[in-house]
Amino acid sequence: MEMRITDDPSEVQRSEWENYVLNHSEGTPFQSPGMYEAYLATKNYEPLLLLAINSSGHLSGVLLAVIQKEPGMIKRHLSSRSVFFGGPVADDMETLAALLGRYMKAIRGRAIYTQVRNFSVPDDAMISLYKDFGFVFEDHLNIKVDLTISPAGLWKGIKSNRKTGINKARNQGFTFSVIKGDHLIEPFYGLLRSTYGRNGLPFPDISYFRALSVCLNSELLWFVLDKESVPGIILASFMSRG
Repeated sequence: MEMRITDDPSEVQRSEWENYVLNHSEGTPFQSPGMYEAYLATKNYEPLLLLAINSSGHLSGVLLAVIQKEPGMIKRHLSSRSVFFGGPVADDMETLAALLGRYMKAIRGRAIYTQVRNFSVPDDAMISLYKDFGFVFEDHLNIKVDLTISPAGLWKGIKSNRKTGINKARNQGFTFSVIKGDHLIEPFYGLLRSTYGRNGLPFPDISYFRALSVCLNSELLWFVLDKESVPGIILASFMSRG
C-alpha cells in the first residue's frame, strides 16, 4: 500500500495523531486534534483537515487549515480566507508535497487566498516547494525568547526603556499573573473586541475561545496584567511543547 491522503479523522487514532504532532520538530497545538475540534465548534470557522498515512498504515503528515469567514452572506463570500497556523507537519518533503497538492484541489472555490503563518523560518527547499504550488514567501518577524534562562538573565536582555516601563507599572500597583480557567473568556473578549473593533481588524467569534477552553484546556494559559483586580491586558497562549 502506497502513501495515501485522507480527510477523515476517524481513520487515525486520536492518540497517534496527538503523539505525532507532539513529537514532530515543527509540531504545535495548531495541528492537533483538539484544535480541529475547536475549529468545528467555532462560529464562522470551517476546518480543512488532511492526514497522510504511509505504507505501514501510520500517520506521516498533518495539514490543518481553517477557513475563516466574516458574518453576513456578502462578506462571507468576499472575505473567506484559509490559514495554516504553524503550517503543515510531515515526515519528508514528498509527503508535504502530497498534502499541499491535495489541499490546492480541496480549497478551490472555498477561499479567496491561503496564508501560511509559519513559526520558524523555512529553508530554501521548503520555500521552493511552496512556490511550486503558487505561494509567495514574504519576510516576517518572529520573536523567540529562551524561557529556560534565569529571571535575572531575562531581565538583563530587556532594553532600558522597557525596564523603566515595567518598574513604573509595578510602582503604580499593576500585577501580573499566569492562570488557567474559562472565567477570563468574557473580560478577555471584551478587551479584544474593543481593541480590534476600534482598529477595524477582524477577530474570531467568542465561540472560538470557549471551544479552546474545552478542547485544549490542558494546554491553554491566560496571561493577565491587572490593577486593583481589574484586568487591563489579557493574553491567551498555549503551554510550551518543547
